[in-house]
Order: sequence, then structure tokens, then C-alpha cells
Amino acid sequence: MAIYPWMTLRGRTYYLRAPVPADLRESLGKAEIWKSLHTQDRRTAINRLRQESAEITDLFEAARRRQAKPLEPPLEELSEVQLKTIHDAYFVHLLEEDDETREGGFEGRDFDQDAEWLETLDADTGCRLAEITGLRVSDIVIDGDTPYIKIATHKGRQLKNASSKRDVPLVGDALVAAREVVTGGDTNLFAFPRYSGPGGPNTASQSLMKWLRKVSTDPLHAVHSLRHNMADRCDLAGVHPTDKAAILGHLNAGASEKHYGSEAVKRVRLKRAMEMAFGIDQTPGGEVRSGGEE
Repeated sequence: MAIYPWMTLRGRTYYLRAPVPADLRESLGKAEIWKSLHTQDRRTAINRLRQESAEITDLFEAARRRQAKPLEPPLEELSEVQLKTIHDAYFVHLLEEDDETREGGFEGRDFDQDAEWLETLDADTGCRLAEITGLRVSDIVIDGDTPYIKIATHKGRQLKNASSKRDVPLVGDALVAAREVVTGGDTNLFAFPRYSGPGGPNTASQSLMKWLRKVSTDPLHAVHSLRHNMADRCDLAGVHPTDKAAILGHLNAGASEKHYGSEAVKRVRLKRAMEMAFGIDQTPGGEVRSGGEE
């Protein structure tokens, strides 16, 4: 049975119980956050936990931004990066005001195609949306026995933490989408140039949410749930916790080197783990079944 550290029983009712990070306890005024999931059914509680956990995580990130802001020096002049951030913020504003622009985009390849590729890569790799929107074409390796995407810091994108730097194997629908991005995309440094700037992940999130509402009426099918789906698949398939942590970017470099040895060995083992998570037959000549088929 999968373990959900933020879910607990109080009496017969399930609750979210999230520990507040030490650096945020003073500003938030509490050490834990409790929230009733209003159900005694475990399956229902898990579904509600996903949405509530995403909201709590957003709360923590917002609190960190508020804490960091007073430490920033006053601006004397705007750098190129800051100008790009302002541009992207205005881009988001236009998208919020104009549904037609939001769905069609300003320029470049078809919006629906970008949205479909983003959704597939986000859901079927377990990567954060910002990790996908920041991909360069050169970060997508589709040749060889173990295709993968390279999640790394570069001039146009920073990572959440050191553990986020990793190679994520491509299997099933994610591999198909990655090949289409590389072979069918525009000639550009970035795989998703529309969303490659500092404000790109926010723009992509809003645009992708609009697209998801066009293809799904399920209120639980949301952008922030895509990454959680990968974690759930790993748990349900019995993927080793270390492999799951490595896929999701939760494994530090020291533990990774100790457990896998080389990056090549790590990619092979994680590919097998992801095939297990998606029910892809790993025997030679076996039937390949995509993650969307049950």
C-alpha cells in the first residue's frame, strides 16, 4: 500500500497534516498545518490530498518569496533578465484578458500542439512544469537504447535545488512526444520557445489549464496534479523508493552515486522503473502499452 506522509487519520476522518519547513515557521506562525479532507474513504482522501498538498506547497513557496523580497537591493537600472521578466508578466496579463490570444498564442507553432506535448511530457516524466518549459532541444536525447531528457541549470533556467539536476528516461507516450518536439518543432534553441523566459512556467501553467479544460471536464485533472500522477504510478507499480525519488528529482548527488554508480547505469535502471510504472512489457518483443491505457 502506498504511503502518503501528509495524510493521517483522526478518529475515522482523514486529514492533511503538513509540517511547516523550519525557515517558514516564524513567518507562518505554526509548526504544522492541519486540514480536514472531509471523508472516511481512503481513495477519496488521496484524491483530495493531491489538490490540497499542491495548495500547501504553493503557500510555502509564496512565503519564501515574501521573506526573500526585503533582502533584494533597490534597483538602479533594469537588467536584460529583469526586462524579460516584465515582458513575460505582461504576456501573462494579455493571456488572462483575452481567451482567443491565450488559446492561439502570439506566434510560432500551433498552441494545441505545444499544450499536448507539454501535458504528455509533464505527466509521463514526473518533471516539474518549469523543468519542461526550460528544456533546450539539445537536452532531449532520443537516440540510443535509453532516450532521456536532461534537466540541468543553464543561462535561461535555474533549478529548484541541487537534487533536481538529473536525467529522466523517456518511455511510452513521453518518448513519442519528445521525438515530435525534436523532429517537428521550430528551429530554435529551446524546445518550447513560447515559454522559455523567466515567466514562461506561469504562462504555460495558465495556458495548459485552459487547454485541459477543453479536453477534460474532470476537476481533479489539473496542471499541478500531473506530477503527482507519476508519483502515484510508481507507488502502485511497486517501484523502489530510491528509483522513484531519482525520477522526481528528490535524490541528492551523493545518494545517487552510491546507489547507481554511473549515470549510464542510473538511466537504464530508471528506464526499467518507468516502464514498470506505465505497465510497459520489458521482455524483448513484448507488447508496448502506453501510460494512458488501462
